[in-house]
Amino acid sequence: NMTAQKNKLVISNLKQSEAPGESSASIRKRVNAARKIQQARLEGTGITCNAKMTAAQTRRFCQIDDAGIAVQAAFFIPLPVILRKGSSYPFNAI
Repeated sequence: NMTAQKNKLVISNLKQSEAPGESSASIRKRVNAARKIQQARLEGTGITCNAKMTAAQTRRFCQIDDAGIAVQAAFFIPLPVILRKGSSYPFNAI
């Protein structure tokens, strides 16, 4: 089980499960179904997979909903960013 508690990931029960794993045929079926969805989404864009999407296409096709924002907030740990004068990463803040 993995749970988030105040931006802290708690991992327990990582031992090998006694339950049988998913079959290759079952995984193949899910992957092929996902590929069909991807192909339909990207039809007419000139690209064939999600990895080739531009930033604009990612914003268009991958809009996050409120549940997704909640998951991000639960797992995101803000880290300090030190920028030097004239730096452009992640933006020119100085």
